[in-house]
Amino acid sequence: MCLSKFSPQNIQDIGAVATVAAVVIALFRDTFIARWNRAKLDMRFSNKPPDYAPDPSDPHRAFIARLFVLNTGRSRVEKVQVVAEAASRMDESGEFALVPMFFPMPLRWSFEYLAGSEDRALIADGIPRGAGQHCDLGILNQYAGDTRFLLATEVRRVDFEMRPGSYRLHLRIAASNADAIVRTIQFTVPKPTDARSQSLPDAKILKR
Repeated sequence: MCLSKFSPQNIQDIGAVATVAAVVIALFRDTFIARWNRAKLDMRFSNKPPDYAPDPSDPHRAFIARLFVLNTGRSRVEKVQVVAEAASRMDESGEFALVPMFFPMPLRWSFEYLAGSEDRALIADGIPRGAGQHCDLGILNQYAGDTRFLLATEVRRVDFEMRPGSYRLHLRIAASNADAIVRTIQFTVPKPTDARSQSLPDAKILKR
């Protein structure tokens, strides 16, 4: 279209709009690029290897359950922590009720240790894009005709043991450079006669 068809006012308006657009692009370009390249967290949970496997220290009577934390974003995710925020147990009516004595605590990473210590780390240093890392959820033990599931929290709590029954665990996964995600997992701690054959029945992530 020929510019002669535009009035001076039209040309002035177009110039003003172009100037504003250029300013907006300049202001938000870096923010948009950073958001586009941002790391993104996700999680997998199942009752099959390698997420669920015999405990090497006691392979005949103990099993380790793990979460697999994924980075599905476009850059490395830094300083990742998984916190068990709350627990629920199915009651006699079939409804899940919060466990009142449950104290929120971070879980320990499966193969990442604190410097100079045998304790596993509470914060993962980082997860590359497209990769994942296991975080210990807990250990299923079978002793003296009883089954119990102990969470792999910062402090091993002997006053809170998951006895046979159905549970929901509410988790928050956060990192220094990614949005935190909240996931609820459900699993059943089996009776002693079923513990070895069924592992953690019904292990799943509930619909988000």
